[in-house]
Order: sequence, then C-alpha cells, then structure tokens
Amino acid sequence: MDAKKINDCIMNFIKDGKPNIPLSINERSLQVFGDEKFLASSECKKFLSKHGISMGIFNVYKTPEPFIYFKYSDNPKTALIIENKDTWYTMRKLLLKGHQICGVTIDVLIYGEGRKIQNSFQYMEVEDTNEIHGVETFYYFGDIDSSGIDIMYKLIKEYSGYHIVPFVPGYENLYEKREYGRVKDLKLAVSISYKELALLKFLGDKALDDIYTLCNHNYIIPQELLNYNVLTEKAS
Repeated sequence: MDAKKINDCIMNFIKDGKPNIPLSINERSLQVFGDEKFLASSECKKFLSKHGISMGIFNVYKTPEPFIYFKYSDNPKTALIIENKDTWYTMRKLLLKGHQICGVTIDVLIYGEGRKIQNSFQYMEVEDTNEIHGVETFYYFGDIDSSGIDIMYKLIKEYSGYHIVPFVPGYENLYEKREYGRVKDLKLAVSISYKELALLKFLGDKALDDIYTLCNHNYIIPQELLNYNVLTEKAS
C-alpha cells in the first residue's frame, strides 16, 4: 500500500475523532484499510513511527492466541511449559496419578505447541487465565536442539516480567539419553550460540560443549525420550 493511500485511510478514519468502542487490531484494520492484516504489519508500523502517529488513535486491543493448560492444584504456584504434545499428555497422566514430575511438584501444565508459545504466552494476561494468575514460577522444558533452546531463550527474554526458568531435572534426564537422539533433515538449519546455551549451564561446561556441537549439526535429543514408562520409574 503506498504512503498516500495509507495517509488518506487514516485521515478519513480520524476525521470524526477517536472511536469510543474498541475493536480488535484485525477488525479495526479491516475497517480502516480494507485489509485485516495491515495495521499489524511492519509496513504500517513503520509509517506510523515515521509520522509520529500513535497506535492509540485506533482504540484497539490485542487478541492473544490461547494456549491449552491443565490445572492440577486449586492454588497453583508452579507451571511447566511443555514444547510437544505427547510429552504434555504423558506428564498430565503423571499428575492425575498424583506423581511429581522428575521430583518437582507441578500445579499447572501448559502446552507450548512449539514456537507458538512465544506469542500465545500473552494469554497469561487475560481474564480467561485468572485461575492460574497466582503461578510464581514457570518451568520450560523442550527438546535439546537448536530450535527448542532458541524457543526457551526468546520466551524468557520476551516475558522478563515473569519468572521463567529451564526445567532442570527434565534437561538433565534428557541429556543423559543423548545417544538416542538423531540428526534432523532440515532445509533451513537454526544455529545456536553459547549465549543461548548458557540457560543450560547447570549441566556443566563439557555438556554445553557437547550440546553446542550437536545442535549446530542438526542433532536433536527429543523430549519424547522421557516417555511414560521412563517417568513413572523416576517417580516411584
């Protein structure tokens, strides 16, 4: 969309003043620009910034994508974010049987759904999740590979107002099973840095060197290695 059209759309919208009724970003975008995606686009944000126009004039609200969670305790203080679906179901079964997970008491299980959690964690800020707003510590547990570590690193960085930390016993147990991992066939590899790997410093320097080499050669130690049988043995 060219600059003149963007300007004309905005001027036409604000001629009657700021609207009283808020709309979602996509709804307002469709109303103003005839394109439900434009207001949230980098092109529009760049235009607004260049001309000193605040997003506030549009009177919009965000609509964070919900995540799936299972609450086990009536007064939840700890939550465990799981990258993959099968592991989420496995750990849910453990909670339903009254077990801890790797020796840690977990009150809420959140399904991260891969990289989706980097955006959907905003769901913690809406009224829908009031029953888990008392959570004080969010543990994160994903695959040991470049993508999984990158997700955790960016999640912690993006939501620094929350206490999000690696799930130490999960990663310790997973690293012990590294020989059962595999090399992924990737068209576009994601490299990993020691800065991101520092999140796993509790594993020791040798482990960090191992993981750095493995991850940067497209190796994955999938969290599904900690299956139900393995976890129940550790819980007994």
